[in-house]
Amino acid sequence: MVIDNLAPQTASLSGATASFTAPSGLAANTHSVNFNYSGDSNYAAQNLAATLVVKQAPLVATAQPASRAFGAANPTFSGTLTGGASTSITGSSVSPNSVGTYNALITATSPANVQTLTIPVTLTQ
Repeated sequence: MVIDNLAPQTASLSGATASFTAPSGLAANTHSVNFNYSGDSNYAAQNLAATLVVKQAPLVATAQPASRAFGAANPTFSGTLTGGASTSITGSSVSPNSVGTYNALITATSPANVQTLTIPVTLTQ
């Protein structure tokens, strides 16, 4: 068995079912999988092409409270991430012209996935 033309892997065959474990760290994407069975005294040789879809792991970003004086530069936005092996969270905000709650654009990055989330951050005077 070969995924995305990488190094061959072993798949277990039981009756008409092949089982395998996808390599860890396989990126969220659609991958090509090719099975090649050389045959034996009971079964003819077979080649089969299939696809494996790896979906993004859900990340949940929660903003930490942020405030600034009117007219001052935006503070550094920070937060926490749950739901994945996340490595960083960064953010920026629109340039508000009055006190209130605004949306900050947060980019959450994990080893194989990048998701952009919009979460509210309150700016006070």
